[in-house]
Amino acid sequence: MKIYTDNTEIDSSLPSVVTIGTFDGIHAGHQHLFNMLKKTSEKLGMRNFLVTFRPHPRTVVSKGYEIRLLTVYEEKIKIFKALNLDNLLVINFTPEFASIEYSRFIREFIVDKLNAKHIVIGYDHKFGKNRDGDITKLKELGRKHDFDVTSVGAVEIDGEVISSSKIRNLLAEGELKKGAKFLGRNYSITGRVVRGYGRGRTLGIPTANLVCEGELKMLPKSGVYIILSRLPEKKFFGILNIGFRPTFGDEKDISVEAHFFNFTGDLYGEEIEIEFLERIRDEMKFNTVEELKNRIESDRKTAEKYIKQLNN
Repeated sequence: MKIYTDNTEIDSSLPSVVTIGTFDGIHAGHQHLFNMLKKTSEKLGMRNFLVTFRPHPRTVVSKGYEIRLLTVYEEKIKIFKALNLDNLLVINFTPEFASIEYSRFIREFIVDKLNAKHIVIGYDHKFGKNRDGDITKLKELGRKHDFDVTSVGAVEIDGEVISSSKIRNLLAEGELKKGAKFLGRNYSITGRVVRGYGRGRTLGIPTANLVCEGELKMLPKSGVYIILSRLPEKKFFGILNIGFRPTFGDEKDISVEAHFFNFTGDLYGEEIEIEFLERIRDEMKFNTVEELKNRIESDRKTAEKYIKQLNN
């Protein structure tokens, strides 16, 4: 995949099949659209282009709006590369860009720069200033600028339409399995390991304290989870707590602490990816450190039983 952040570097003489969107989560519905993009470009013998935006448009057009992202930029690039598409154009979404009328956007960015001959688009996609552009207006522009349009319908699982906002709600409610089903993969986060209070090591249960830096990443509901991480050279299972560590007093900032089974080594400063497999329980406050230690041991046994079944 060729990645462009400057559309002046693109050869506009070659015809393209194009799709456009923010694609937060790159969920099963998005993946269906990308498959349609690839099939159409293969059928027509043209290159394909995925056009997306950075940052998320909501953070620009809605002041004070803090959207929690299912996929931050680096994660999106990694997943896009795995899709085996031809080209990716990342447009810098600024207030100035947001003010461009939908017809001008299609003409200048999609037709003139990409030489679009076919656009594959989600049935509910809106684009341009104030989101005035829609599928009907896109087809009108197609007749004017000589490109065809394929509208891709909603994808449903168990009778429910998949959407990024629905997946965020599921994760916020702790519905991890259903969220993963809609995503088409287990939900994951990437964070840098930083030094914490060292309480886990004192308890004989060393933990890696993670900070998710950069863009606002969606964290699942507070609680204890079974996880998988690809640490240096091999995979490790473990348990992870998201919350405010109530046993040790009220903390203002949420913490993410992972304990990996059978791992020895120093992870400080490392960036690691955590894949969520199963939710065990809510975060709890314990009266004594010993009660906490016993419950963590119980959580570990629950995780080990799950992992054994997973590997059978």
